[in-house]
Amino acid sequence: VARDVVVVNGRTAGGDDAMRALAHESWNLSDIDARYRAFVAGFLPALEAASAGDAPAPKTAFLIRTLLIQEYRKVILRDPQMPAALLPDNWHGSVAYRLCRDLYRGVFRAADEYLSATIETVDGRLPPPDGEFFGRFGGLPGNNRNNRQDG
Repeated sequence: VARDVVVVNGRTAGGDDAMRALAHESWNLSDIDARYRAFVAGFLPALEAASAGDAPAPKTAFLIRTLLIQEYRKVILRDPQMPAALLPDNWHGSVAYRLCRDLYRGVFRAADEYLSATIETVDGRLPPPDGEFFGRFGGLPGNNRNNRQDG
């Protein structure tokens, strides 16, 4: 891969202001930020409920997790992922990521329980999640689970 990657290191002659202006001209950052803000407003009640100990039923957890990732992807795929110095003040992308991570962590076990109880492959029960699954969002707790095992 090293021969296919070009790394450029430099600085702008005009400072961060010139780069910030270029970023704002190149992407509709206001629209992306508004989408992140709407995402947060839409999913914050679910996070607050989960944080208060109101654990959703497995099917509800599965629906939350599915919608959470679908809606987050709709925004993050538009995000140019620029350094914070180039983004508008009060950028909601970081808040949206933390909310998505925390809510996902709060519902993934129950969602997985629902999947295990309702979905099968052509070979039978779903296999247990692999290490990559538990690496999501910086690491999900409890990768030594007994769910989804035959028996």
